[in-house]
Amino acid sequence: MHALGGLARYAPDKRVVTVTSDRAGRYVAVHGADRTVEVYVLRTPGEVRRRIQRRVKRIREKASKRAEAASAAGEEDLDDEDEDDELAAAW
Repeated sequence: MHALGGLARYAPDKRVVTVTSDRAGRYVAVHGADRTVEVYVLRTPGEVRRRIQRRVKRIREKASKRAEAASAAGEEDLDDEDEDDELAAAW
């Protein structure tokens, strides 16, 4: 096992007692000092790429729906800045 980055744990007590993974390295279990176990699934690069593409597609769909709603209501078109901010947050 080698370091890839950090984990954002949900437990209130952030101290870690044990970290272990399955043989394939796909799942990581973190045992905390507060007797909780959190299990994480590590995505493959292909899964990460597909998930990002899906998120970007949804953001663009939302932006186009907002623009259609604004034009139907007779308002000016929305700025692309909102879409750009959401796309930046997706990365």
